[in-house]
Amino acid sequence: MIRNNVVQSSGVLGAIQIGDKMIVLTNPSEVLANNDELTFDINVKGKILTDQAYTKVLSSSNVKISVNMEMEDSSYFPHPVLFYNNANFEMVTEIRSKGKNSVVEAFILGRRGSGEKFVKGKINAITKIYSEHGLIAYDVFRVNDEDYLDLIGNDALLTVYYIEDGELASFTREILSYKDAFKEWSKITGIWF
Repeated sequence: MIRNNVVQSSGVLGAIQIGDKMIVLTNPSEVLANNDELTFDINVKGKILTDQAYTKVLSSSNVKISVNMEMEDSSYFPHPVLFYNNANFEMVTEIRSKGKNSVVEAFILGRRGSGEKFVKGKINAITKIYSEHGLIAYDVFRVNDEDYLDLIGNDALLTVYYIEDGELASFTREILSYKDAFKEWSKITGIWF
């Protein structure tokens, strides 16, 4: 949990502050498997929030992540989520935004570098962004087995939200190869670790 830029941790997850502006969420395993469930409660102002590395969701897993965030004049740049074949994943991200904020999400289907395609598994990732005016963005990324090949024709999705003055100022989505996903994520976020 991060409240008013102060890190409070229970369990194996934690966070460290780097310099004045960056907070890095840490998970010693970097891998989610079996029936793992993670909940993040975050309240940040004037920070860049990221995590330490790709989140990997292993085969035959049923993983759930819940992110509840209040952010003001901040950026949320989690590394891409990499899904092994036959991974099942559910994530709900709820963000309450004040001021100018940016959010970048990336999903990579299958370990193409290892020759593995994502042909079996289910992914349901919902992002809700609120301002003081109410809901300003509701986005769903849903995959059922290999149906994404017909929909997006590639193996990575990168979504960028910019929020300013209580409104969704900009929304972009790119469908990329796995090779280009991290390059684009790094270029947009300015993070290279």
